[in-house]
Amino acid sequence: MSGLKDLHLLPKVRDSWSYLYLEHGKIDQEDKAIAFHDATGTVRSRARRRPC
Repeated sequence: MSGLKDLHLLPKVRDSWSYLYLEHGKIDQEDKAIAFHDATGTVRSRARRRPC
């Protein structure tokens, strides 16, 4: 059986993605935020950029 014996040898991942489930609406950009519009109203999520 061949495989990685030391998990510390794996590359580090600096960026992580979060998942967001949206249904029956519209996505826009408002100022520096992501906005989701549906029949119940608008929800804004601040968009940020991480330095490299």
